[in-house]
Amino acid sequence: VSGNGAANTCKTGTTTCSGGTIQSSTGDGISLTSTKVNLTLMWIKNNANSGIKGTTVAGFTATDILVQNNTNAAGEQAGILINDLTDSNAQVTRADVSGSKEDNVRIHNSSTTGTITISNCFVHDNDSNPVGAGNNGIFFQTNNSAHLTATAQNCQLNGNRTISLSGDAGDTSVLSAS
Repeated sequence: VSGNGAANTCKTGTTTCSGGTIQSSTGDGISLTSTKVNLTLMWIKNNANSGIKGTTVAGFTATDILVQNNTNAAGEQAGILINDLTDSNAQVTRADVSGSKEDNVRIHNSSTTGTITISNCFVHDNDSNPVGAGNNGIFFQTNNSAHLTATAQNCQLNGNRTISLSGDAGDTSVLSAS
């Protein structure tokens, strides 16, 4: 990670982010398992798998982040991918997410209860190379017995190949999305 977190400099069109840059990993840029995290002023780019991947995440806050050109294949990868969020107040604020092979943002609960708000974001231009790649801008998904309350507010969504904002609840799960 490079950067010192000293100034609010992480914005679209920037060449640096003061909270640090994570780039060119051969796996996930950031991998979270059974933990809490607060990511601020970071640039996560050009990683082979997900930019941010979390499993059973108990606390998730991301503010003023750029997540660009992550993932090398469709499937269990996304710019931001959270599986089984257990946080009752997860927040993604002022994020710019783009260039993912499939979904730019995917929040998927299969056995837990969680709440997330994504606000003031720009989610755009998932990768369409090869032809047929690219999918959802933001995808809220539940299955089995999971519960997820998910909100996307004041977000600009464009250039996502199939659906800009999608929700899917399967089995006996409950998805409350707005």
